[in-house]
Amino acid sequence: MSLVGASTSVKLFNVKKKCLADTASKYCFTGNSARRVSKSNITARQYSFSVSSEASSTSVTPNSEPVHPEIGQILFSRSDIQKRVSELGATIGNDYQDKDLIVVGVLKGAFKFTSDLVTAIYPLPKSLEVDFMSASSYHKKKESSGQVKLSDSFQKLVNNARGKHLLIVEDVLDSGRTLSTIVKCFRDGKYPDDSKDANVASSSSASSPPVAEVGDKLPLGASSVKVVVLLDKRAKRVVPFEADYVGFDCPDEFIVGYGIDFAERYRYLPYVGVPNVDAFNS
Repeated sequence: MSLVGASTSVKLFNVKKKCLADTASKYCFTGNSARRVSKSNITARQYSFSVSSEASSTSVTPNSEPVHPEIGQILFSRSDIQKRVSELGATIGNDYQDKDLIVVGVLKGAFKFTSDLVTAIYPLPKSLEVDFMSASSYHKKKESSGQVKLSDSFQKLVNNARGKHLLIVEDVLDSGRTLSTIVKCFRDGKYPDDSKDANVASSSSASSPPVAEVGDKLPLGASSVKVVVLLDKRAKRVVPFEADYVGFDCPDEFIVGYGIDFAERYRYLPYVGVPNVDAFNS
């Protein structure tokens, strides 16, 4: 190769390298040809680029998702969750397209899942209401306490669901205590009797809200009650209970992210992961 040819090759290589470094969403022109270095709507922050020493090829490799320093392993990535939520939305939409549906998210863990799921439901139901309720058996601990705590406004939700189709949205199904209690209440149309069920507790000492009268025209409970969970920890089951819709089967790991917390932390993470020892020490 002549010195002129070699000099031209070096210049072309430098031009390509500079174009790739400047942007990941434009075309890089060299001479009479153009090469596109990325798909549309992809930013340089999301992708890393490498140019071979011969300047003959360009590789585009997705960067791994940024991981919180206190997360040791990602079990379900943002893209995994988005894809599965879309699939669940389509299935639920087909099941309820001619029905009046109330979607009830269980706070706080299911707030993110509920929000994403209701926007993915299609075909649309005849009508769609969204509400939330508070229920927990963890109480800022790593293991379930065995006692389900329901909010005092729960009876209002029960009354509103009478004669309608209800879909309960929960983040994690593990022991089954919380969901089995909630489903029974909605089907029976009444707040649980604390004196008869030692595993259920009100969030305060106030008396339970009034129960609907038996003589009313509508049934006491909802017409149907189904449950959708993002994660199913079958190995942790204590009472027999199965969800109607499941996002993922989950290993028996303590998990956080995508609405799920540990002591109110990590809810904002876009993925579901396993915290490392630093998370518990801090």
